Amino acid sequence: MRKVFKLVMLTSFFITVILVNQSRAVSHGHGMGHVVAQSDKKELKKALEILWPKKGEVVTAKEIEVKIGVAEELKDMVGHIHVYLNGKRLDHASIKEDALLLWDLKEGENKLEIVLSKGEAHGEDAAGKKIKDSVTFVVKTK
Repeated sequence: MRKVFKLVMLTSFFITVILVNQSRAVSHGHGMGHVVAQSDKKELKKALEILWPKKGEVVTAKEIEVKIGVAEELKDMVGHIHVYLNGKRLDHASIKEDALLLWDLKEGENKLEIVLSKGEAHGEDAAGKKIKDSVTFVVKTK
């Protein structure tokens, strides 16, 4: 059972990477059925930041492309981002990307949290401090 779960998680990770790359390559006119953030480049307030969706924002799809910002000094390090949705760890995201795909969002309020994991291990704090950001948004498709 654990092997099946690991296989499902790995498969979902690779599918996410492929979908994000495809959606970027077709330059926002892709029509893949998910909502894409339309945000311009801005100065980051934090080293790791969720740029879209904003706090309390209502989105009209159960699949969205979240815009994230990663400080330039972090992009060259070895590490990744842990992605949590409604308290459940979903997957990893690359610190080199500026978007991640979320799907099967529940109707109503959803909480997204991203946490930097430095190095090849899965530790989430450096010198006792977590580098993270979170946002609560609402999904309303009906």
